[in-house]
Amino acid sequence: HQYLPFYSSVTSSSKPITLTADVVVVGSGAGGGMLASQLVQCGLRVIVLEKGGYYTSETFQKNEWQCELGLANIFERGALASSQSASVAIIAGSCVGGGTTLNWSASFPPPSHVRREWVQQGLSQFSDGEEFEKSLSKVSGLLGVNTHYSHRCDGTNGPKTDQAVDPCFRVNQANELLWKAGHKLGYRTTVVPRNVKNCVDCGKCALGCP
Repeated sequence: HQYLPFYSSVTSSSKPITLTADVVVVGSGAGGGMLASQLVQCGLRVIVLEKGGYYTSETFQKNEWQCELGLANIFERGALASSQSASVAIIAGSCVGGGTTLNWSASFPPPSHVRREWVQQGLSQFSDGEEFEKSLSKVSGLLGVNTHYSHRCDGTNGPKTDQAVDPCFRVNQANELLWKAGHKLGYRTTVVPRNVKNCVDCGKCALGCP
């Protein structure tokens, strides 16, 4: 099925727009975006509603996209949202793509003990089995999850290569000590899978990847 993207920014002063669809998905984050994609592949006409703005890598490359501007535009309540008691900060995206637009790109599969807890809560679709594993694999493929641009130490787990670690992706001294200590104590130390490509380690992940 072909995707026919249409984007329209609507404000309180905008003229009414009439659109026809089979399904309306509210929110364009990881859940809503994937759901909309699957529905479109099933041949349905889908409208995705997103209260936040639409920003691209070109936006994130601009010099004026400083921390304050990024926080104000792509985070829920300017990254100042919290629980009712204000004891827990809630960092959430408020833009097209939601949290998938602003994150540190770490992409872990759900741990087995977490999946067991979900199953105990009645969510049997997360039980161990080929169906869920196939879904995980497909999502990882769509996201481009890889370890090529993950930080590591020389000689530690990662892509099999005879080349030294790219200086951009060598862990700092503090994390190198932690990594080696864990390895010495018998813990499994490994790189963090990330959904990135052509990463240059600019450190701007949380404000939108340029």
